[in-house]
Amino acid sequence: MIISWWQKVDRHVVGGIVLGLLFFAIAALLTGGIINFFSISALFVVLGGTVAATVVQFPPEVFQTAKQEYLDIIFPKEVPSFEARYRYLEKLSRLVKERGLVVLDQEASAARDPFLKLALELSSDRTSPEQIQRIMSHEMASSYQRGMQVVGMVESMASLAPAMGLVGTIIGLVNMFQSLGDISGVGQGLSVALLTTLYGAVLSHLLFAPLAGKLREKEEEKARLKRLTLEGILSLSQEENPILFEQRLRSFKSNISQNRAAS
Repeated sequence: MIISWWQKVDRHVVGGIVLGLLFFAIAALLTGGIINFFSISALFVVLGGTVAATVVQFPPEVFQTAKQEYLDIIFPKEVPSFEARYRYLEKLSRLVKERGLVVLDQEASAARDPFLKLALELSSDRTSPEQIQRIMSHEMASSYQRGMQVVGMVESMASLAPAMGLVGTIIGLVNMFQSLGDISGVGQGLSVALLTTLYGAVLSHLLFAPLAGKLREKEEEKARLKRLTLEGILSLSQEENPILFEQRLRSFKSNISQNRAAS
């Protein structure tokens, strides 16, 4: 069961987080014991405060989208690469040349990608290129906006975690000053003060910030794939000559690659 689970996960994401925690644990052990770096109260302040502030800031539908986005990162779905979609559209162009637009209806029935499926259905129904452009562009923009809302939410959590760590530090210092007559109370208060700062930094830079970057790259990759798909379907709907079609896609692919390199 564990082997089956490991085969499905994105090893780069899980492995990176585990590696970071492992180095943290080793450093803790070398400096006197890992138990010294564990505090339930400090964790409650940082994690609880971060989650609470995020709930206030973002609407419920963003959390629903985020849940699916997180699962897609840890357990990634099989998504065609940019090159695979490019080759598929080239093959589709030759099929349309041989058999006409009727082949698009057959491809739409077999398509698993919702965006590609809708574009093929519109084209096979002989929807005008202008309408296809309008409908699919709206779909692209809506999908991208939903994805970027999740990115914004995780980036906000990356900013909130250190701030909540500072709040915990103040709480710990207040408790410490109130226990100046009891040396054990001073140590406990100072420990919480420092650990909340540590937890805030670790959650921000080891979990939330890398996760936001991963989500952003995922959304950009999905957007590039959709732009290529739309460009290809628009050409197919106009029944362009396969040679012109390939030149158009090649030029579009080159522009996408240049923009990606520039960013």
